[in-house]
Amino acid sequence: MKLFDYILLSLAVVFFIIGVDQVIRLNQEIIDTYWIFMMTAACLIWLNLRRTQQKEVTNQNKESKTKKKSSRPTQPPRK
Repeated sequence: MKLFDYILLSLAVVFFIIGVDQVIRLNQEIIDTYWIFMMTAACLIWLNLRRTQQKEVTNQNKESKTKKKSSRPTQPPRK
């Protein structure tokens, strides 16, 4: 994971804790803190998208390396 991924995960945790604190300790309705929980969901979705894109890029790099190795012409056997 990169630094930005850690930041997104930390933000999601912080928003979730703040939302739960607002609901439990301050006795606010969930409707009033809905935007905080949506920020948590947005951070988690964004993190998931970044991880998926990074996996696709690494898979493409691995495939291109194997294609380069296999596309090398082989020498005919010596007699």
